[in-house]
Amino acid sequence: MDMFIEKMVARRRRGKDYVMAAATVFLTLLLSLISFFLIGSLPVLLFLVPFLPLILGGLIFICYRIIAIQNIEFEYSLTNNELDIDKIFARRRRKRALTLNIQNIEILAPITNPQYQNQKSSANPTKIYDCSSGTGNSMTYFTVFFGNDGQKSILLFEPNEKMIDGFKRYNPGKVFEV
Repeated sequence: MDMFIEKMVARRRRGKDYVMAAATVFLTLLLSLISFFLIGSLPVLLFLVPFLPLILGGLIFICYRIIAIQNIEFEYSLTNNELDIDKIFARRRRKRALTLNIQNIEILAPITNPQYQNQKSSANPTKIYDCSSGTGNSMTYFTVFFGNDGQKSILLFEPNEKMIDGFKRYNPGKVFEV
């Protein structure tokens, strides 16, 4: 019998996201003022006056797109023994973040498990995939696996109970709870 389980997780905005949004708005306002005064004060650029609303509209649109793309969601899809994680930007654009064969994982446990700190420090993972909401709650799990390049990596994500049962079904000795 085939198994298919899906879950969506929205990433909480971080401090750097707010800084990026504020910097984008500031830069948009600055470029708008510079273009307004530059076009109005230089006689050579007077032919651009009719295009000023178009230029300002373009700057505002670019600002909107930069801020909107910071809204990130993750979609976990567990199909039989394969976990696919897609990163969705602004509910418009989708990018495959990771595909993982469940049979190749070393461990799956909550981040509250002491093995998480041991794996994080002793394993020296080459890459940490943070596909969680960023809240750091008890529903966040980690898994250690070898990627396609043969390097050890860690995945942080928030599976539901059905997904954990699916992991147990295909790799029961590597799934730890609490």
